[in-house]
Amino acid sequence: MRAFYFGCYKHPGHYLWVPGMGSHSMSLLAKTIPWGDHVDGGLCPGKKGRDGWTRSYGTAQVEGQAEHHVLDGWTAVAFWDRSGDSRPGSNSAFIFEGVFTFEGVIARSKEVFPEIWKRITFEVSLRN
Repeated sequence: MRAFYFGCYKHPGHYLWVPGMGSHSMSLLAKTIPWGDHVDGGLCPGKKGRDGWTRSYGTAQVEGQAEHHVLDGWTAVAFWDRSGDSRPGSNSAFIFEGVFTFEGVIARSKEVFPEIWKRITFEVSLRN
């Protein structure tokens, strides 16, 4: 099972990470997952543009508010997250190959990316 984390780790700035916290180029993600390079805020809750992707700025960015996505055999949970970067638009996304429930992604991401969950002190829940 391939797994990715997109977000901040150890310093501000959003990057692509794999288990063990090795960093990778965004071009790898864009070529691998069905959402391409629209991960940076594009999968988080918010106002969708005409092309269907979230416009991060100018929308409510409630920390911990998440969206669950399943597409072409991949699952992503993305949420607003300022625990690693306090700037507006800061977000996290856990992306797994396979089809999983929201709860399944959260549980797997806690196992695979414990370094990220150590800093998250707020509840991550689906947008109502």
